[in-house]
Amino acid sequence: MKTNRPIMFFVIFLCSWLGIVASVWPEEQKRVAPGRRITVPALEVPSKAQPPTPMKANMNVQPQVVVASPDEEAIFYGGETCDIRWMTLAIPAGSKLKIEFIRSDATKLTLGDNLSSPGNFPWKITKAAFLQKQIANPYGGMPSYFPQDTQGKLKLTASSEGKTYENERSISLLMPGLKIMSPKAGDILHVGNTYTVTWQNIGPPLPKVDIMIGAGAGLGSIPSYTTQVTNTGSASITLPASALFENWTGSYWLSVQSSAVPFPESYIHDKVYFQMMK
Repeated sequence: MKTNRPIMFFVIFLCSWLGIVASVWPEEQKRVAPGRRITVPALEVPSKAQPPTPMKANMNVQPQVVVASPDEEAIFYGGETCDIRWMTLAIPAGSKLKIEFIRSDATKLTLGDNLSSPGNFPWKITKAAFLQKQIANPYGGMPSYFPQDTQGKLKLTASSEGKTYENERSISLLMPGLKIMSPKAGDILHVGNTYTVTWQNIGPPLPKVDIMIGAGAGLGSIPSYTTQVTNTGSASITLPASALFENWTGSYWLSVQSSAVPFPESYIHDKVYFQMMK
């Protein structure tokens, strides 16, 4: 039987070619199951730079009066200055502002009017800002009125184009003063001896105070000894013989007070009653 040489050489060539192709086929492709579709990842296209988002102005600001000073629940003593500062937002230019102090009993005290914004108003706290306490006169006649601690609100009102805008700030007004710590009521002091008088300041202290000793009460009160000292909260005094009234058998009083007349100095004082002997 004769062999067809051309066909044999063709078969040998075909087998060799298939062997070469199989050897160079990627290993990953060998594991692909027959009939399975090969997915080629899509190329990533660089994204274009996005323009920055423009900031939009806040058009929802409500018209209002902003109180920058004083702080809420701030405390001031009579004679001090309360610095009131404010500004307005979204209120037409040219608005005018009014400042009132409304006491706890709803009575009002106008502090300033027709003010511009922004603004600053230094308020000197006088006797007129305080509620008054009526004190009966023990000898008859007209009663006395003394300022007392007062709570209230600062009310700021802006007016523009027929509209009003308000804001409030709660504050407290206190009366300054002092309290004698020694001697105590009922103590016995002797002429010629030296004693230390001490007191506690309430609020801003005065630079100087008067220490007075006397006898009697009300309109019949007569001082017998007076000295002025620097207000450090204490002072040593030696009781002179002249402080003792002859034939006086009642008690004496010792007072620490301001000798000034303006407000609030005229209300800064305290008094205790004691016995004085030779």
